[in-house]
Amino acid sequence: MGVAVAVATLIALVGASQGVERAWSQSLSDRGIHMLGFRKNAVELLSSTVDQSVVREIGRVEGIKVVSGELIDLVKQEAGVIRLSGWPYGSFLWETLHLSEGHVPGRDDPNGVMLGQRLADRLGLRVGGTTFLLDTKVKVVGIFHQASILTESAMVLPLPLMQKLMDKGNTVTVINLRVLHPENVSEVAMIHKRLDDLFPGLSFLENKDVTDANEMVILLRKLNWSVSLIAMLMGLFFVLNTLLMSVNERTREIGILSALGWRSGRIMAIVMFEGMFLTALGSIAGLMIGLAGLQWLASLKYLQGFIAPVISAHFMFEVFLAATFVGVVGSLYPAWRTSRLRAIEALKQE
Repeated sequence: MGVAVAVATLIALVGASQGVERAWSQSLSDRGIHMLGFRKNAVELLSSTVDQSVVREIGRVEGIKVVSGELIDLVKQEAGVIRLSGWPYGSFLWETLHLSEGHVPGRDDPNGVMLGQRLADRLGLRVGGTTFLLDTKVKVVGIFHQASILTESAMVLPLPLMQKLMDKGNTVTVINLRVLHPENVSEVAMIHKRLDDLFPGLSFLENKDVTDANEMVILLRKLNWSVSLIAMLMGLFFVLNTLLMSVNERTREIGILSALGWRSGRIMAIVMFEGMFLTALGSIAGLMIGLAGLQWLASLKYLQGFIAPVISAHFMFEVFLAATFVGVVGSLYPAWRTSRLRAIEALKQE
């Protein structure tokens, strides 16, 4: 049970952390973003604020194919936390959405918004439906589906409307960039350096590096690993305690085996095998409980759409090996203590 709890904690917490990173990375890849720009020294991307005029200047930099500002924020409603994305009219970002029904909001839809399929199902809305967003009535003009769970759980609206609702003036949160030749690593590096030199107040990151630079994601990752480490140490203690109790309760039986001619190495191996066997059973149970716990976390009201609950088989195998190692380490002392028992003293035990 101790090992199962430790493994389940590790799977659920680390899986949730990786799920957040995966959801964010998928969101950028889904839209074909090669590079992201945001205010330098921003602890979290949502806290970044960039003047919209900078977007046009970046678009004139050599090597940039297309650029678009994006205003991102979170709002809390009865259905939970909703991610909002504001895109300028005519932005290439609108073209990345796979429409299920309806159309992209135009200038003749001042309060028109689009919903991801997951969010539409959660809110029970379809094209033509209306809802209130920050005390303003908005109309659903389109529904889209995406591979990214983060994007498919978002509400997308025209940038002017979102700036007005959020009172953000003429600002955006991040700047999405596509370069002319993303496959040319040296050219992308040159563009990166050019942008850093021209815009010292901004930070630019390639798609693959975005999550690693997000301080909140890093903090979440470290916190989850710390809790998981504590859980694994508790699992080690449980194995050690269980086997010591087992040895104490079977001292007489061990003495009989020793009197029958069993060598200390053989007796020691039995105790270690028992520790590995218990740990293996606990690991299997923990993997199943952890996967169920991860799905439960992803379905929570305030976490829906922010976690892509997928655990790789490779990671689960690593966790299983780590737990088995804990079983081996936890059984070393009880096994050594057992091997030191003298048959005559063991047989005296009641």
